[in-house]
Amino acid sequence: MREIPVRKGEEIVFDRSLPMGVVMDERICSGSYFAAVFRRFKQYLTNPELLEHPPTVINTVLD
Repeated sequence: MREIPVRKGEEIVFDRSLPMGVVMDERICSGSYFAAVFRRFKQYLTNPELLEHPPTVINTVLD
């Protein structure tokens, strides 16, 4: 974690930031799947209590 300057309204305040790197390969997965994953990841970061509930759907892949 580190603090970075962020503009909030007319003032600049320091807010916590978590640096994160991502490596993607478009040959395996399309951008829409990556967008869905990052949307869900943001939900979990914003509301970590969501991780305490069991999933409503479990997807399985059968070979």
